[in-house]
Amino acid sequence: KQTNNKQCVPDMPFDMCLGRLGISCKRFIEACDSDIDAIIVRVGTFVIQDVNYNRVWVWVNRFGIVVRSPVRG
Repeated sequence: KQTNNKQCVPDMPFDMCLGRLGISCKRFIEACDSDIDAIIVRVGTFVIQDVNYNRVWVWVNRFGIVVRSPVRG
């Protein structure tokens, strides 16, 4: 997919999300590739372990701040 945002590389970790609000990161990721479903998850929550390249877990702390680089899968 083509995008005008140079930071947007949907197949790479979204390192630029670290320290940002989870909802902001979710919107950024989904704008990069409309096929991606970015899901905000609080650290410590159990999630399904299957690999799905149309999904990105956005791990946030209790304040909603991204604490891990989101990646596809």
